[in-house]
Order: sequence, then C-alpha cells, then structure tokens
Amino acid sequence: MAMCMCMSHIPASQCLIVIAVTFVTNLGLALKRLTQISFKLSEFDIDEEEKVKRICGLLHYIVILETTQILVPLLYLYYFVVAFHSKGSAVMGNIKFGGWHFTRVNDEDLHDSIQNILLFFIIDVISFLALAGLLNFFLKIDMLKLVRFIAKEYGWAIAVQYVFYVELFACINTVECGMDLTFKFKWLE
Repeated sequence: MAMCMCMSHIPASQCLIVIAVTFVTNLGLALKRLTQISFKLSEFDIDEEEKVKRICGLLHYIVILETTQILVPLLYLYYFVVAFHSKGSAVMGNIKFGGWHFTRVNDEDLHDSIQNILLFFIIDVISFLALAGLLNFFLKIDMLKLVRFIAKEYGWAIAVQYVFYVELFACINTVECGMDLTFKFKWLE
C-alpha cells in the first residue's frame, strides 16, 4: 500500500482525502476572494486606478501562492532523492534515520515515496490549471501572462525563497539540528 509523502504511518487513502480537500479549498478560497474584492470595490467610491491596483495585488498573491504550491513538491522531491542517495542519509530523519519521531524510508519504499510526492505535484498542477481556466472564463484574466510578469519582476526574490525551502527541508530532517520532538533527549546522554 502506498503511503503519504515519506511517512509510512499515513495510508494513501487518507493522503488522497487531504489532497482532494486542499484542491477544492484552494479553488474555492481563490475564487471567493476574487469575487468579494470585485463586489466590495464596486460598493466603495474609489477611482478605477485604485480598484485595478487592489485587484492586481490580489492576483499577484494568488499567482505566487499557486506557483509556490507547484514548485515546493518538486523542490522537496529533488532534496529527498539527493538526500536518500547521499552519504549522510543515515542521520537524516524521514530518509534513512528512523529514531525519535522520524519514520525510516527503506530502499523498497523509495518508489512509493517518490510516487506520492509526484502525486502532490500533479494535483497542484491540476489546481493551477483549473484556477487559470476559471479566471480566464469568468474574468478574462490570462494567468500564464501573470506568471511570466511576476517571474520577470520578482524572480530573484522568489528563487531565494525556494532555496530557503530546500535548506529548511534539510535542517528539519537532519539529526544534528536537534529536532527531537519526543522531548526525551536521549541523544544528550
């Protein structure tokens, strides 16, 4: 039975339920926020330029959020595969270290773990495409143009944030960071 991400104690069926709820929630919240903004903006006596600025700010937020949800699973997959095959994998939690609160991933489980991470990625891509289609259909907004614009304007800042994510993955899973969430601190003895 396939397991969720790298944790062997979460069945795939529960993992799929979480993904489905996240997918529906993402689309619902993004569309709700856009419609609320457009209705609220029509109630206030503000000029068109201010309305456009507020809607553009919201669209920037949605695009950055959606692209982050697509790229983080890919970054985690990269980190996970490199860490699994590295010499230090024995001291990386949820890789080949199974002490404390971590779950060890065996060579036999590697394929399932990669498959589940790719499943997260595919669901996020479908969510992005569905949102892009809805924005295009209802509001005539081309989300791919927005992605290109934001990448051009904020590309370096976003890239630095993604590098931080990879570093965060490594630190959380490395035993030397002292992330003993059992609070028994056997490693100090």
